[in-house]
Amino acid sequence: MDETEKLDHQMMVIELCNGFTPHDHLALAALSGEELVAQYEARLALHEYVDAMWEQAKTDGHDPANDPRFSAVAGLRDLTAELLGNADNAGGGPVRR
Repeated sequence: MDETEKLDHQMMVIELCNGFTPHDHLALAALSGEELVAQYEARLALHEYVDAMWEQAKTDGHDPANDPRFSAVAGLRDLTAELLGNADNAGGGPVRR
């Protein structure tokens, strides 16, 4: 196993999300409308922060999708997108259900 295979953060995140998301859905369903909006906003802020790192890497001339140095950023980007999507699907997003 080479170093890239050992540090495949995106694959780790997929496994983490598969295990965590059902619990997140249950917890989000128990929140009030205000709490759900607060969760969405907090998750959005974190996702935007991590995504800005990804975009800055591209601006700096890197290819983060194919550069193992950005594996952890890619993994966190996927994780924050999952968490944000969970909150959005629960009704905490910009257009509340």
